[in-house]
Amino acid sequence: MRAEANDYLASKAAEAQAQYSAVTTELVEGSVPFTLMWAVDVDDILVITSRGQGGYKRWALGSVAEKLVREAPCPVFLQRSQDDNAI
Repeated sequence: MRAEANDYLASKAAEAQAQYSAVTTELVEGSVPFTLMWAVDVDDILVITSRGQGGYKRWALGSVAEKLVREAPCPVFLQRSQDDNAI
């Protein structure tokens, strides 16, 4: 699973490097919103996708994207996923 995640990050970093000069990736483990908030600094930009789930699922489970947008120490760029299976 880690190898697959690293491959995914490498492919996304390669895409981003075509447009941006400095792109870094890091594979972290733990509670998603808290682990991401602890991994970023105020000088970072956090880019995440959202599947746009709403209703009962969002109420019962909470929204990772919403928590990050509201509480992350850095700017968060939120992109709606075109693929429901996106990470």
